[in-house]
Amino acid sequence: MDERKNYLIVAGPARSGTSLLSKLLNECVPNVVCVNEVLPQMDVSSVLKWFKSTSIAIMDGRSIYNRYDRSGNLTSNSWRDGAERKARKVEKNLSEEFYLGHKFVVGVTEMIQSYLTAGIKVLAIVRDPMYTLASWSEPLYYEQVHFRITDDDLHMYWKARKHKLTWKSKGRSTRQAEVWEKDASSIIGIKPSSMYQWIRYEDFIEDTYGHLERIYDWLDCGNDSVYNVPNLQSKNRADRYKNSDFGLISDALAKYAPTAKLFGYEV
Repeated sequence: MDERKNYLIVAGPARSGTSLLSKLLNECVPNVVCVNEVLPQMDVSSVLKWFKSTSIAIMDGRSIYNRYDRSGNLTSNSWRDGAERKARKVEKNLSEEFYLGHKFVVGVTEMIQSYLTAGIKVLAIVRDPMYTLASWSEPLYYEQVHFRITDDDLHMYWKARKHKLTWKSKGRSTRQAEVWEKDASSIIGIKPSSMYQWIRYEDFIEDTYGHLERIYDWLDCGNDSVYNVPNLQSKNRADRYKNSDFGLISDALAKYAPTAKLFGYEV
């Protein structure tokens, strides 16, 4: 297999549907395998080495790691599902031209151009930032990077030199809006092409079959049709995020996330 041809990165801001997209690429799209956040290093060299070794393992019938929920199914929601890394064989008919994907979240959007330059395709997904930021304030997320973002509770991730931001604000919601803006502007700043595409979570939910078909055509790795596509329900509901102040989030986004409007979101 050409190591610079049949590799895919799935990317997006945290809590934007990246795990769901990864799961459905595995379960519904022919000739595609996608792994959910098992590789800690995101630099191009490490990623290419992982792609090559994992592709060989799959073709040899050996087990590879992915993330599974409590029921043993591929996770579609890493935090609510209590997902764990487990090694299993890929039970899917694959040709030698199959695509291998890896889903990243934290920090990956700033790497998109580097992956493209290395010949790795990138598929990004974004979600209405009102609900993305609301999900970052769920109790399950309290110890994570996107919640611990204020000076008095700063996650070690933000203290690392390579991840430091020049903050324009001090509040949690406003800084979350700044982080979303950084990721979203990276995604929309690259023109869609044969190597790069982005989709909106809301559109993907509304027409899952159509989007998966278009992704399959874009990858150009077979002549079959997508299958077993589920009917999905949007998670963009205020009643799911009872700990969030949507008025505060809206004000933060209006001031610090102008890219939201370029994606068609009202803030």
